[in-house]
Amino acid sequence: MTNTERRLCRRLSLHWRLRLSSAGIGTVETKTENLSSVGFYCFVESPLVPGEVITCDITIPNYTTPDHEISSIVCQAEVIRVEALGAAPGFGVACRILDFTLDRRALSLHN
Repeated sequence: MTNTERRLCRRLSLHWRLRLSSAGIGTVETKTENLSSVGFYCFVESPLVPGEVITCDITIPNYTTPDHEISSIVCQAEVIRVEALGAAPGFGVACRILDFTLDRRALSLHN
């Protein structure tokens, strides 16, 4: 028996900082577990509702910071799937990106 991959887009195992906002949970900080061109998967403490549209800010790491700027993907995403994690507390959440913009901003450097 072979396992057929149903995803249309390749997912990368990227653990980027993620801020989610919704009426149900407020604003939550977490990390992506994987990311593709059409969506992401993450873990949260409180469940989201499938079909709910949330606001997301995914920080793109900048390992060479000569310009002291960070970039992020600011997007609207639809919650597709919510999974109880079993023994671990929390929920796995799969989201489809509906619309996005790229945002660049200067880092605040405090000496």
